[in-house]
Amino acid sequence: MAQGDFPSRSAVPENEERWRSQKPIHEQRHLKVICVGAGASGLLLAYKLQRSFENFELVLYEKNPDIGGTWLENKYPGFVSSPARYQVVIHPVTKPNTRCACDIAAHIYTWSFEPNPTWSSMYAGSDEISQYFQNFTQKYGLGKFCRFNHQVSGAAWNAKTGRWDVEVTNLVEGTTILDSCDFLVNAGGVLNSWRWPDIPGLKDFKGPLLHTARWDPSVDLTGKHVGLIGNGYVLPFIHHSFEEFLRIVTLGLQQFKFSPRFGTWLAKLPALFVRQPGFFLPSRSSSTFTPRKNATYLNPILAPT
Repeated sequence: MAQGDFPSRSAVPENEERWRSQKPIHEQRHLKVICVGAGASGLLLAYKLQRSFENFELVLYEKNPDIGGTWLENKYPGFVSSPARYQVVIHPVTKPNTRCACDIAAHIYTWSFEPNPTWSSMYAGSDEISQYFQNFTQKYGLGKFCRFNHQVSGAAWNAKTGRWDVEVTNLVEGTTILDSCDFLVNAGGVLNSWRWPDIPGLKDFKGPLLHTARWDPSVDLTGKHVGLIGNGYVLPFIHHSFEEFLRIVTLGLQQFKFSPRFGTWLAKLPALFVRQPGFFLPSRSSSTFTPRKNATYLNPILAPT
């Protein structure tokens, strides 16, 4: 992201040397911190700076209209768990709460200092995870650090001032502002740099084009013939969500062969062709949590014997 030269460890601006020579050894110097992104990493940075420091200024520039990062952007259809243990129930894609889910058990997909004993199921969906970040932000008052609809579009180290010069684009007004800071933190993540595959004629397709990273929930796919391109980790969830309503064809270049141990539901597909062999985890066991079960996360004494 950064452009230009990186700071030299030996280069100390004159103003900093002057400041250090005139102040007590342990006096805090005022520091300006700019963080790119207000997802999980950006929010954690804001929390820890607020908890442990006083003489600082922090700005989280977020290109989206709200916090959450990956879990704000990724809303493609997924599944939720049934009350029956180790049984997955697939719901129609029209239901708002059946979003994609995290592949890590919900109770360990939290910050250690901020547990959530009330997850609805073993693998929480994106809406529920987004709410976890919303609650965290409101609880610790982190919203004051966020500047939404602002995208960092450039940064360069200024050796004369000993600071980062940062270019920020206001995505609503289309204007550009210049900012500077002592520390520049990149918390932009890697799951939001999506692109369409380079397929000849793709742009000429007359029907809806949907990308899992920019899902349009207003498109009704019930009864439609849908082509799924790619065999990444989202494929099991997308297919599960559609299989009761759609005829699925997955497009690619080379037929996929897989072990019966992994994702055996793929055998139900009319055709499955991919560019390279896919990677699939074994089917995940997931269950919803009852109030009593959730109570055990608050008080282990209540755990059933």
